[in-house]
Parts: sequence; C-alpha cells; structure tokens
Amino acid sequence: MSRRIEDYALLADGRGAALTSRNGTIEWLCWPRFDSEPCFAAMLGTAENGHWRMAPAEPAHSISRRYEADTLVLQTDFECRGRCVRLTDFMAVHTQGPFIVRMVEGLHGSVAMRSVLYPRADADAPPPVILPEHGAVTVRTASGAMTLRADVPFAVHRHALEASFALREGKRAVFTPCGE
Repeated sequence: MSRRIEDYALLADGRGAALTSRNGTIEWLCWPRFDSEPCFAAMLGTAENGHWRMAPAEPAHSISRRYEADTLVLQTDFECRGRCVRLTDFMAVHTQGPFIVRMVEGLHGSVAMRSVLYPRADADAPPPVILPEHGAVTVRTASGAMTLRADVPFAVHRHALEASFALREGKRAVFTPCGE
C-alpha cells in the first residue's frame, strides 16, 4: 500500500502488535504473538494481503490522531463537511487471548461509515472460511481464526466481511474481534 512509516500508529498488548494507517485501516496484525503469521499484511503489498478498514464512507476533509495519555489507546477523528466521528482502537491487555477493540462514536451530525475486514490468506492455502454464528462471525484461515462481535450486522462479500452503518452524535458502535 506504500505509505510512509510515520503514517502508522502502533497497537499492542505485550503479545502481539498491529499497525494502523491514518485512514483507519489496520494494515499489519500479528496474532496471537509477535512471531505469528500476520492476519493482515496489506502494508507489505496490496489490500488483498489482508486489512481491516474502518472509516467514513465519503472521504474525510480532516483526520487527526492521538494516543490517550500514557497508553496505546489510539483515537482518530474524521471530519466530513462539519460532521465528525471518532475511532478508538486498542488491543486489550490481561485477557486470556488476543482481543482488539474498535469503537466508533458520533461526535457531530451523522456520518455514514463503512467497515471492510479482508483476512489474509496464505498463498498456497485455500481462501478464508467465514462462518456466521449467534451474534458473531468467525473467520478461519490456514494460519488461525478470529471471532468478530459487533453492534452492526456484517455481510459476506467474496472473502471479506463488510458493514455499512451511520452514526449520529452521541451514538457508538463497538467491534471486538478476538483470536482463538
């Protein structure tokens, strides 16, 4: 995807790590450990190498990011024509398994959002298997599995999970994938 390294922010839990680009895309994720095969590796090639984008459906006019004080909790604000949402990303620590939280909050007006989770498939392995379950979706690849729970419904398109939703001021949607 050819971004500058300074365009990435780090998420980590002491076991694994993720790199998130300015546009709200996790382009690198090693789970459940630093030396595991990556679930997402788009930063090394193209989007088909695996990624998870969470951003407004229309291009943002302004994007600002910051970590909460003394934490690896990343906040990204997207402003779209006077309307604004905040994406908060972190990897939870002190959990039994790997666990990411992606929370989107409406700050001003109503913003149409789009999420695309495209898991990485090993070159010589079969494509990912996506299994809807009770209130969750499990994605299985040759290198492992993750179960995603979310406040909005996902649809399966080819080998990706996609969600479109709108958030207005004071509302939020939470996405919590956990590794197995």
